Amino acid sequence: MKKTLKVLFVTMALTVVGASQVFAASIGLVNLGTIIQHHKDFPKAKSTLEQLVVNYRNDFNTKYAKKPVAERRKMVEAYNAQLQRDKARLFNPINKEINIDINTVAKEKHLAGVAVAGSVIEGQTVNITNAVIAQLKK
Repeated sequence: MKKTLKVLFVTMALTVVGASQVFAASIGLVNLGTIIQHHKDFPKAKSTLEQLVVNYRNDFNTKYAKKPVAERRKMVEAYNAQLQRDKARLFNPINKEINIDINTVAKEKHLAGVAVAGSVIEGQTVNITNAVIAQLKK
């Protein structure tokens, strides 16, 4: 009977240790600003967006500078809305690819989750920024 209790106790202890290791899984941290700058399409997307801002500003100044305030305000809203659509068109494919690579690295490293660097996280963390950059270059 004592031997059975010892075996049961050891089995329970091992089960608790195994479960605690599952719950103590690491959380990956990523620096999105660094990662996006390493994406092959980022420089072109950034320069295109910057040129669009210049074009919209010049267009506004030549067409609406002397218009009434209400009309100018309406056009600024229209330009801003268009600029947001342009930004989404340029950067959504980049962000999608980065998210896929973050998930790939997280799975390879058996991480419980991923958070943006700078977040307040309690528990064991591992920075996977460089691993994601390497995955982007594959």
